Amino acid sequence: MLDFSDYQIETITIEARYDPAFVLWDKAGEIWAEVQSQFPELRAQNVAPSQVVFESLDTRAAIELDAFRAICRGANAEKLAAEVSQKLLQVCSDRLKLAVFKRIGLREIRKRSFEDIDKAISAAMPLVPAAFAKSSFVGSKLKAINFGVRQEGESSGLTASIRAEVRETKLTIPWEAGDRFKSDTPKEYLVLLDSDYFTVGTTPRAAINIEEWAKQASRTIKRHWQGVLQ
Repeated sequence: MLDFSDYQIETITIEARYDPAFVLWDKAGEIWAEVQSQFPELRAQNVAPSQVVFESLDTRAAIELDAFRAICRGANAEKLAAEVSQKLLQVCSDRLKLAVFKRIGLREIRKRSFEDIDKAISAAMPLVPAAFAKSSFVGSKLKAINFGVRQEGESSGLTASIRAEVRETKLTIPWEAGDRFKSDTPKEYLVLLDSDYFTVGTTPRAAINIEEWAKQASRTIKRHWQGVLQ
């Protein structure tokens, strides 16, 4: 039996898209300084004419010619993503002279670990419609599964998928340290709930409060999965 509360947040991404703002070429340094004034833990990874990227242990923020996004992880991911995105909204609106946004989206990835891939697939399979579940073309034992839906209305939309997979991380270890560290980490057997709630059509800057909108988006995603997992 799947329960939404069993799935822990892996990452939260908030993204806003707009028409290309070429003034970023001239404003990259100013934007970097203003963002860091509120979030001093963020360090510049790339300050270029077409992209500004900041990172800390649990946050990656980027401003590009046609979008900004904040990706956060950890226990405070929801709160941190909303706060950083609100700052990016303010900075981009002021410095890039943005009055309208083409799309605002919140992507939430939640995960649950299992002992092996068979148990992960068994947990996910009941959510796959029977017509798809009984039609297998792989010709062997399943090692992964991914099923999703997309719904779109006049003002908002939601894509949601469930997938079971094996995750294995490979690390690049300098030759000098190869006798002390391993390049691979233990495999993870996961079921992932991947959701993206987004606006449809343009939204005036004056109508946007990212922090409040993110709360609404998270509630919508939660309601969706609670209904599906019942």
